[in-house]
Amino acid sequence: MYGLELLQQGCFAAILKVAGEEDRELGRRHDELRGAGVPMVTVELNGPEESAVELFKWEVATALACSQLAVDPIHDPDIRESRSRTVQILEQIATKRQSPAPATRVREGEIELYAEGETRQQISTLNMTEALRTFFGLRHPQGYVALLPLWALGRPQK
Repeated sequence: MYGLELLQQGCFAAILKVAGEEDRELGRRHDELRGAGVPMVTVELNGPEESAVELFKWEVATALACSQLAVDPIHDPDIRESRSRTVQILEQIATKRQSPAPATRVREGEIELYAEGETRQQISTLNMTEALRTFFGLRHPQGYVALLPLWALGRPQK
């Protein structure tokens, strides 16, 4: 979670929560942000399967807002590393006709969650809601989350 001082410097907070679930820490953080005057919105999802759609909406909104502010929403400070890794994956897909095959950590319906290394061992396998709660709790504050459709990974769609 970002520090309160940083959020007070022109940031906007979006809280995504699953309908019917009470999370005291989330409620405490919501009250803290509101008390500090941080603009925010709470989006209630019917289940974890709606998170990809909601995040896509926010990505589109970000790109639209950036276009109005003349800011490049695609700017990546680690562009060399990102391009190098992308080239490696694309070369593997081109030569082996397959993408890297990470193992599914949690599957619920058509939604699959993948994680590798230490993170994989820490993610709950009880259900998708718990897995996502653990996953987002473990992420680095300066990190990012990637949601990829199967076709982007070179895998056949169901």
